[in-house]
Parts: sequence; structure tokens; C-alpha cells
Amino acid sequence: MDISGIRARLFSLFTGCALLLVKAALPETWFENRLLVLFTVDICAYGIVGMVFGWVWPRSGWRLGVYIFSPVAFALAIGLFLAGDQPAKVPLMLMNLLGYFLTLVAACVGARIGSSIGRRRSSTQRPCRKLLS
Repeated sequence: MDISGIRARLFSLFTGCALLLVKAALPETWFENRLLVLFTVDICAYGIVGMVFGWVWPRSGWRLGVYIFSPVAFALAIGLFLAGDQPAKVPLMLMNLLGYFLTLVAACVGARIGSSIGRRRSSTQRPCRKLLS
């Protein structure tokens, strides 16, 4: 594995952590318990970040979306572990899982679209690529 691939994965992980922290820091009154708005914002943000990372590192392809989403999956696993024997509302839990799954899909599709755009352009048209690789 080359240094550029490792750098792409590390940047993806750190950006996923930053997106998760920004989402956690937003006031609850902005969304007022509307899951559709919350997941729409998540899907758009992760899709755009995936597209940008796919454009910068086109050789990594859709896999960068998984690295961007992995801090969210880790936080969900920790939350599930810490919940213990709390009673769960199954329909609400299924809606949340569907929203998180769509966020993962958006990050992967965004990275794939960005990498296909990045492969079409030559390296002479993108001088910033040499700085990041």
C-alpha cells in the first residue's frame, strides 16, 4: 500500500470524526425531532464529502465512503453496548438504522462519483493533487 492510499484513509477517518462531532454539536431545536430533516442533512453532507475525497484520491474509489462513515458505525456500536437492557421502540430504531444505512450508501456513492470524475481529468489539470499525494 502506498503513502497516498494511507493518507486518503486517514483523512477520511478524521473527516468522518469531524462530521460526527459537528452533528453532535448542533442544537436539537434545529431539527425538532424530525428524522427526515436530520438524515437528509447527513446524506447530503456525507455524499458531498465522499465526492470531494473521491475526486482528490480517485484510485481509492468507493471504499473511502466506508472510511468516512466508520466513526458513525463505531459510535452506534458503543451506544448499543451502553444502552444495556433499555426498552427499545422498534419502529423508531428501524427508521434510524435505515437513515444510517442511506448515509453509508451516500458516502460510498459520492466517493465513487468523485473518483470517476477524478479519473477523467489528467494530472496536469489538477495541481492540487500533487500536493495531497
